[in-house]
Amino acid sequence: AFTAFQMAAWGGIGFISGFFQPIMFPKKRRPADMMIMEGVNYNIMIIILWGGLTGAIFSLFMDIQSVLFYFNTFRWDYYLTVIVIAIPITIEYIITNILFILLLYRPVYYIFNRLREKYGIGP
Repeated sequence: AFTAFQMAAWGGIGFISGFFQPIMFPKKRRPADMMIMEGVNYNIMIIILWGGLTGAIFSLFMDIQSVLFYFNTFRWDYYLTVIVIAIPITIEYIITNILFILLLYRPVYYIFNRLREKYGIGP
């Protein structure tokens, strides 16, 4: 059941992220808040903020699973208790998402850009 909740959480976050693609990867240049890498614009601050927010969303969704696992029922007071207990883990998700973005964005972006160029995949 734990894996199913993880898949649903990340699948939902990925789906919702698709709606924010124009904000995170705009077509037009706005030099004040944009960075340019290999001729493609991206707004790294929005991506970092979204990464942190998705860490919190993931944790809140997984807290529902924790309530169902430990109590075999869902009650708001149980959920709030689990949220408070999980604050250190939620903070860890937020920080690690931001760190992974900072460390891996450029190499992963390069790989996907190369695949798009080589195979004509994507926009």
